[in-house]
Amino acid sequence: MKTLTIVCKEDIQDEVWAVLTESGVTRYTVIGNVTHRGIYDTVPPTPFTEEDYVMLDVILMDDQADKATAALRAFHDQMVGIHGHKIPLQVAVQACEVIL
Repeated sequence: MKTLTIVCKEDIQDEVWAVLTESGVTRYTVIGNVTHRGIYDTVPPTPFTEEDYVMLDVILMDDQADKATAALRAFHDQMVGIHGHKIPLQVAVQACEVIL
C-alpha cells in the first residue's frame, strides 16, 4: 500500500479532487487551513506563508496509487502548459502499512 500526501492551494483543490475521482479514488482525508512552505518555492524568508492550502492524505493499493500519481502528474503538466509556470501542487508518495 502507499500513502499519497497532496498539498495544494485551496483555489485548485476542486480540480485536484476531480483528478483523483477520475482515477477511482473515493476516500481521502482532507486537512484544511494548512500552513505550507514549499521545498521548491522561492518565497521570502518568513516563517510561514499567508496563503490558504489544503492537505489530502490518501491510502491506496499500489496499482491505484500509481494510477492516481500518473493522473496528478498529467494534470500538473497540463496546467504548467496552460499557465507557463509551476502550480501550487506538491505530491509525495510513501510506502505504508495499515495496522488497524
